[in-house]
Amino acid sequence: MQMEADPVATVDWRTYYSAANAYRKVHNIEKATAMLKKSEHLAKTKTPLRRRRRAYRCILTMHAHIGNKDEIYRLLNVSKMLIVNGVRLIRLRPVSKGFWMVTS
Repeated sequence: MQMEADPVATVDWRTYYSAANAYRKVHNIEKATAMLKKSEHLAKTKTPLRRRRRAYRCILTMHAHIGNKDEIYRLLNVSKMLIVNGVRLIRLRPVSKGFWMVTS
């Protein structure tokens, strides 16, 4: 991405999430998945714990829209480590036809 090379631009997990959403809308699943991986990496390394909840919820939802079942299960295992005061931060609720809705 051109923004990565720009020293003035701020690139965080939301930047890659937005790019993934744009790729999803034009049905470019491979690039959308790659952008979600970068988004997850930034959420994991550069986002404070209290804000990681929203990041993982958004990333999980995008993987559900794309249909990346393996990534959903992998992220759910990662999210088990994101526990605050003994409460899991992310729950999935089955909707219809194999889609999942992420709730908190």
